[in-house]
Parts: sequence; C-alpha cells; structure tokens
Amino acid sequence: MYCISVIIPVYMVENYIDECINSVINQTYTNLEIILIDDGSKDRCGEICDEYAIKDSRIKVIHQSNGGLSKARNAGIDIATGDYIGFVDSDDYIEEDMFEFLLQLAISNNADISICGTYNKDLHLSSTYKEYCYTPKEAIKTMLAEKKFNTSAWDKLYKRELFTEIRYPEGKIYEDLATTYKLFHKASKIIYNSKPKYYYRMNSESIMNRSFNLRNMDLLDASIELIEFVKIEYPSITITAYNRLVRYCVSFLKTISDENFYDEEIIRNLVSTVRKHILKYLLSNYKITSKLFAFLISINFSFASLINKTVNRL
Repeated sequence: MYCISVIIPVYMVENYIDECINSVINQTYTNLEIILIDDGSKDRCGEICDEYAIKDSRIKVIHQSNGGLSKARNAGIDIATGDYIGFVDSDDYIEEDMFEFLLQLAISNNADISICGTYNKDLHLSSTYKEYCYTPKEAIKTMLAEKKFNTSAWDKLYKRELFTEIRYPEGKIYEDLATTYKLFHKASKIIYNSKPKYYYRMNSESIMNRSFNLRNMDLLDASIELIEFVKIEYPSITITAYNRLVRYCVSFLKTISDENFYDEEIIRNLVSTVRKHILKYLLSNYKITSKLFAFLISINFSFASLINKTVNRL
C-alpha cells in the first residue's frame, strides 16, 4: 500500500487551519504521512498543530522560525518518507477522496504526476469531466498557457523521487513558477483529470491581488529562467513562454497604474518587454482586455495608464 506524504506549511491561519487539517486526516485514503510545518506563526497555529499530532499518530510537526513558503515546503520534503508527495496550503481544504483520486489516477495511467481540478470562484461545475495525458513538453505548454492547470503545487500528486535534487527557491516569491516545470521535465508522464477536488481560497498573495513592490520582480526572474530552459529543452513552445512573461508584465503595469507606483527603471523594463513581444501576445489566447492594454502599453504607457484610470472610474 503506497504511502503519501502530505506537506502542509502553516503560517498565521488560525481561522482556517482546523478545516484544512480535518480535511486531510479524514481522507478516504488513510496511509498518509501528514507533515505540518509551523513557519514561525505568531498566532495559535503552532499549538493547534501540536494538538492534532497528539490525536493522530500520522502527524509530524516541525516548528521553525519564519522563512517563507519555500523553506517550509523544503523542510517537509526533506523528512518525507512516502512514495508520493502532495501539498495543501493551510488556508485551503480538500475533498475527502482527493488523495485516493489522485493516487488511482497516477497508478492507472502509469504517471509520475497526477493533477485534479480546483474549486474556485471561476469554476463552472460540469456533469462530465475530461482526462488528459501529457508528455513533459505538453504539460509545460499547457501550464504556461493556463488552459487547464497552472503552476500551483497543491492540486498535484508527485512521485517523491522527482524531488531528488529539486527544491523550492528560498527567499523568493512565486516559487511554484520556478519549480513546477522542473518536476514536469523529470516526469515520464503527467495525467490530468478536470474533476475538482481542491478548494482554493483566493488570497492577498495572488498576483492579481498583491500590491506592487520590488519583490514582484522575482516572478519575472523566474519567468526568464523558465524561458531559457524552454529554449534549450523544448524550443517549439518558446513563444508560449514569452506570452506568459508578457502577461505578467501587463498585469504588473496595470497594478502600477492603479497604485500610482513610480520607478522609472522598472516601468521602462516592463514596457520594453511588452513592446518586444507584442505581436506574439496579440495572437495569443489571453483575454482581449489584457491584449488591448498590452497594445496601448506598446504605444505609450502614460496614455495606457490614463485609459486604465478612466475605465476604473466608470
């Protein structure tokens, strides 16, 4: 019977942690190693984790000083002994059969990574769900195009051996973008079923919700690193990788416009990236509003910003 190591980084989520942990300990698949990493929470999260460990022998708790999501995940990976690894964010929760579903999906398709659908505000429930099998290149392209799944760690189940020599980048944000494609690349096969099993709570750390600051540039650094990787390993999907980079630049420039943030060098670099790749982006499948704003940016950012602020006031 395969063992699944479920890694849950915990930080300042006292109002959500019970629902999260209960959704994991009550899984229909019971052969779990549940690793809770208290990342220096200043609320009662650490105590709550210890209380659950007393009740359930499958739970291991790590207490560490605050080091961020990557450091917490890596601490869990380092001690994981399961055949597979899965992640759950501590302010989210999962359906009671998620890990049974993902494990069966992986085994029946001889896949190294299995992926399920996610409940979120944009989900339209269906009576039928589709299943897709991918090569590493196909999975990376689908991830970059954000057509069915994205870079997130938590809707996936991975063979533990994939993490040999791969860890999340510490001290950085947008760690999933910097890591998931590397795991896909190492996998022999990736299987996705659109049936939703993971309940995701939109939070302030989302790219669309976060105020702009210099740390946002971590996302662009990770995107450029990914592009260089794709150029070598999968050159036929390079355009898709560039379009994803432009989409991030457009999102950041919109946030900069909304917040009246001003850093001439950052704005100049973002605008330059949009201009350089605008034709490819206009032919992409991204939303027409994003492509229109990108087009305006490529002409004149000040004008695009004025239009954006005018539209926001309507």
